[in-house]
Amino acid sequence: MKKIIVFSVLFNPLFLFGQYQRIVKDYAVWGMMFAHFEPDDPPASTIGYSYYIMYGDTTINNNSYKKVYEGLYKDTIKLQDYLFALREDSLGDVYIKCSLNYYLYNDTLEHLLYRFSLNSGDTLFGVNPNHPLFVQKIDSVLVNSTYRKRIEFRNFSIKKRIWIEGIGSTVGLAYPAKDPIVEFNQELICYHDSNTIWPSNAQCGGLGIVELEKTSCKIYPNPTSKYLNFNISNSSNAEISINVFNVLGIEIKNLKTTKNSNIFSLDVSNFKTGIYFYQILSKDENVIHSGKFIKQ
Repeated sequence: MKKIIVFSVLFNPLFLFGQYQRIVKDYAVWGMMFAHFEPDDPPASTIGYSYYIMYGDTTINNNSYKKVYEGLYKDTIKLQDYLFALREDSLGDVYIKCSLNYYLYNDTLEHLLYRFSLNSGDTLFGVNPNHPLFVQKIDSVLVNSTYRKRIEFRNFSIKKRIWIEGIGSTVGLAYPAKDPIVEFNQELICYHDSNTIWPSNAQCGGLGIVELEKTSCKIYPNPTSKYLNFNISNSSNAEISINVFNVLGIEIKNLKTTKNSNIFSLDVSNFKTGIYFYQILSKDENVIHSGKFIKQ
């Protein structure tokens, strides 16, 4: 009987957590979907996509933080896109300090965002400003080849909220326990860092931090049903690549061309209806322009 008990403990996923996986790290990318529903007749909805990109250090009140920016897929970071800063201590507590333009907590004070040292049955105060969080279940989930701690919460305002170690909340990095908003929904659709891709079939990042060449580009018609034209100016690159990605960050088209003309056409007639992102890359694969278009 003792041998059977030892065997079950060793192979219980709760005991298979590997080395603790940190959330705060350079080049981490969180892909987000935001949806707003209007109860009209007929009902209407608006869906948007954005990416949170962690890169660069800052020191605030003698504490070291990583900065988080908002942008398109693999977009070059811009100063005006800075949202907030995160720091993580040795116990797995993650703290957030928002910028002046991002009032998640209606202030710029430091707030506890995550605590991954929790156990089943614990109650967590502070993350949700209105209601405490109750840890209903803790188990593990296989992310790539490593088991990660997974925490399931409930409280009086949210039915369920899930955190994954090293990734964060499944509704988004900065929303671990926010109260739901009527007619509004958000979801983490992908995560990527130098060692992790989640879900395993998503391609959320591979961030390149480069200085943008001052290149302008006009695309037309947008929306389009057949051809999308790129009018590129002020670029010294003799060879240019145009990459197209769907909303999951999966590359679906790649066009390489020599710059004998400033205008290039891309056939999108076989694309499904929806929103797509594009990048224009130089010969050395630096992003010199990016944007999005709609396929009708």
